[in-house]
Amino acid sequence: MTKKMPAKAKGAAKVRALRGFTLVELLIVMVIVGILAAAMMLLGGSATDKAKATRIVSEMKIMKSAEYLYFSDYGSWPI
Repeated sequence: MTKKMPAKAKGAAKVRALRGFTLVELLIVMVIVGILAAAMMLLGGSATDKAKATRIVSEMKIMKSAEYLYFSDYGSWPI
């Protein structure tokens, strides 16, 4: 029980299929791609921030160790 399309509708569908995408459809795709690209940029930015924070914490641990070594050598804390 399939509905048959009128002959005029079949011709319009065929012309539509050959014609390609409309401007609105292309704009919608471009907006979606832009949103996905922006999301990826945000994720990439947070990764670099996390790397900077990890480096800072690592450097602070190194400074802490250096201060303890200074204290053990000289008996006082560095100024």
